[in-house]
Amino acid sequence: MKVSELGPGIYKVRIHQPPPLLKGSRSWPVPTAHILTIKGHGESRTYQLDDQLAATRKYFLIDEHEFEVVRKLTEPVFSMASIHLTWQDEEGDHFAFSTRDAWTLKQLFENFPFLTKPFNYKPKRRA
Repeated sequence: MKVSELGPGIYKVRIHQPPPLLKGSRSWPVPTAHILTIKGHGESRTYQLDDQLAATRKYFLIDEHEFEVVRKLTEPVFSMASIHLTWQDEEGDHFAFSTRDAWTLKQLFENFPFLTKPFNYKPKRRA
């Protein structure tokens, strides 16, 4: 199925040959599938791959022959979702925390206040 044939929605896609701008890092989990979001109609249509910036077809980074549309997603079902916080200190050492829920993520920011600024975390004000 070609991108131009797809209607607005969220699709699960597999990329066969990623362009150089999408090549992954060895320190980051490599996904086996991606989410393609299509919004709008006609010339105003935008395409967004995962968390990248939305772009018109002219500026979309991936050609139609480089990926396969698996199916349209309704509401994704998650199993073993995780969030990874990674950073490098001024001496070049790498650190990583991992969590599987929002409560633990909040606890990480509260227990390690030096993480709040780089990750732009602002705790809710307590009334």
